[in-house]
Amino acid sequence: MDTRYEENKRAESSNEQNWIEVRLQGKLPERRSNHTAFILKQKDNEYMYIHGGRDLKEGSISTMWRVSLTGIRTLFQDNYHNVEWECVNTTGRGPGKISHHTVSILSQKEVLFYGGLKGEDNNADIFLFNAMTNAWSTVRMAEATSPDILPRDDHSMCDLDDGGFLVFGGFVNGSRTNELLQFRATSMSVNAEILCKNDLSRGPPIRASHSSAFHNGQFFVFGGQDDDNNKLGDLWSFDTTTKKWTELTN
Repeated sequence: MDTRYEENKRAESSNEQNWIEVRLQGKLPERRSNHTAFILKQKDNEYMYIHGGRDLKEGSISTMWRVSLTGIRTLFQDNYHNVEWECVNTTGRGPGKISHHTVSILSQKEVLFYGGLKGEDNNADIFLFNAMTNAWSTVRMAEATSPDILPRDDHSMCDLDDGGFLVFGGFVNGSRTNELLQFRATSMSVNAEILCKNDLSRGPPIRASHSSAFHNGQFFVFGGQDDDNNKLGDLWSFDTTTKKWTELTN
């Protein structure tokens, strides 16, 4: 059996942090971009899942795959350990072919899928994936949810420490936004509110394709592209207690 990763022994003995390309045997996922990924722990295994995305030639993708991170760590010690990607066969009505969507981990068995593009249209449904049964279901929006909260894609999402998640930016009806939303979700319904409306005079400029992170009550947004497709390099912080944006500069 061929070695499936390179220079692992040298990397293990070094104090430096190095990238290692992991080359797995067996069937591999279709190449893709604009997909989503998440990690779940199941019994004694940690798995990385990937879902959806798109290929320039094939268009949007519907498949979900997973790989054992626990198995990959064992592979670092044993070149001949058997670990492969596996296609996750699901049941129920799921998102189908979709890209530019995000996920929130409700628990180690339930993952919420929000937003995204289905072809040229925004995905208006919220889907729940049960990792124990590999079954899809849809989650309804609470009746009190504002009608101003519209479907979006190419946004960013971050889980909060006390449950729920924040969503920022992206495309709404084909235009970029700087709207900030907060969601509280269960396996039955989702409550949503607008923390900051689409307002050019407040907070980060409009953008999509950016990244975000949440830490110690602060929601951070970096980069992305504006309406003229210019690359952005600014960094912003939103305080979830004071509900105020601050641009972080040198």
